[in-house]
Amino acid sequence: MLNDILEIVLVTYNRCDKLKQTMNQLLANTSPVRDIDITIVDNCSTDGTSEYIDTIAEKYKNIHHIRRRRNVGANANIAFAYEIARKKYLWVLCDDDKYNFSAWDNIVDAMKNDEDIILMSKYALPKKHAEIDALALLMQATFVPGVIIKTDCLDDTTLRNIYDSIFTMYVQLIPIITMLNNGKKFFIPRGHAIVQNGFDYGKKLKSGLDFHVNYCRGANAEKMYYRSAHMSQYVGFANVMSLLKDEKLKKKHLDGLIKSPKPYLAKTLGNIQDLIYFADIYSQLTKKQRIQFWWNCVKPGKFWKWIFQIDRLVENRRVTGFRKIVLFGKNIKIKRLK
Repeated sequence: MLNDILEIVLVTYNRCDKLKQTMNQLLANTSPVRDIDITIVDNCSTDGTSEYIDTIAEKYKNIHHIRRRRNVGANANIAFAYEIARKKYLWVLCDDDKYNFSAWDNIVDAMKNDEDIILMSKYALPKKHAEIDALALLMQATFVPGVIIKTDCLDDTTLRNIYDSIFTMYVQLIPIITMLNNGKKFFIPRGHAIVQNGFDYGKKLKSGLDFHVNYCRGANAEKMYYRSAHMSQYVGFANVMSLLKDEKLKKKHLDGLIKSPKPYLAKTLGNIQDLIYFADIYSQLTKKQRIQFWWNCVKPGKFWKWIFQIDRLVENRRVTGFRKIVLFGKNIKIKRLK
């Protein structure tokens, strides 16, 4: 019985109307998951979400409600979903997506065949099958509901890495990278994708959407850690990729960020504080990649801005009329202005 091996954890916060639309799809008479255990983790909503969940939980015995005492942020809520997993397979869902279960039999067969990473969405994959590699699959897996995973990868170390990666915005990739490091592979089902992203980023970006708004909802971004409130999606993804053991794949990813016509890293690292959280990525670059990176920084005119602010990267120490800083690994004394 499918319910013996698969569980769904749905994370939500203050989107009661969207959650209702999602649950109508999951609980429809034609839905193959209507009898699967679904745990809804509410991130301390204030818009009636919890009351709605209580109502459907009374009607459907397979609906379970966990309400967080505080709004811990979207990524921390997703991390919690992995911590509470208890069955063989886990599908983490969000509250605003669209489902097409016409090819669900392929997913059931994949679980019966003991597949490790089952792809549930395809919108970000190259159109040509021959161009689909592990990097393309990882990019698709940034979409939280885009995979069903086998939970035997969720050991203490993996969970710790998941929580340590909350600031990157990509905690959902940690179990997948763990499995790839252990030689596991993606299963790509035939037919239509099961879930489509209900959030049209392209359309929203044209209307001026700030990517960070979605991750800071309910919190005062000005009082949050800089890395959490302003993390670039490119820097966040590259930080998570530092866990990947496949050096060729990692190099391909970093080359794409550094050498592309739009040098994403140089473009997005607009503030010196971004560079602090870029350290894990920079340490992985080859000498050639580092030269390319700094060249890209010169072109947008950010290099000298960084040089003049470099003292913010290290602890400032007062030394009798001098300020001691570390620049490119060298101790330098700069005379303090009176």
